[in-house]
Amino acid sequence: MSNQVINPSTGMQEMVFSLNSEEDLHNALVEGDKYYRRQRIVPVKVLAQQLMAIAASFRENADNLAQTATNNMGKLISESYAEVEATAKIAEYY
Repeated sequence: MSNQVINPSTGMQEMVFSLNSEEDLHNALVEGDKYYRRQRIVPVKVLAQQLMAIAASFRENADNLAQTATNNMGKLISESYAEVEATAKIAEYY
């Protein structure tokens, strides 16, 4: 079984993703828990630096991210760019 990404503007299939197994889901949850336990002891200054790096990465990859959002959701490219910038600002805020 799989999930398809259909571009709502064109009706064309953009991608196909296979569904994860129960084992895949379990492994992802275990890894997420491990990550949480590591991150909760990281100093706030380091976390802030990570968030700034995330914001910078969103801006550096704005073209690709905006195009992907447009293809997946059918929104105008200008709206997609605004969403990328809003996400970068959220990372900076926190």
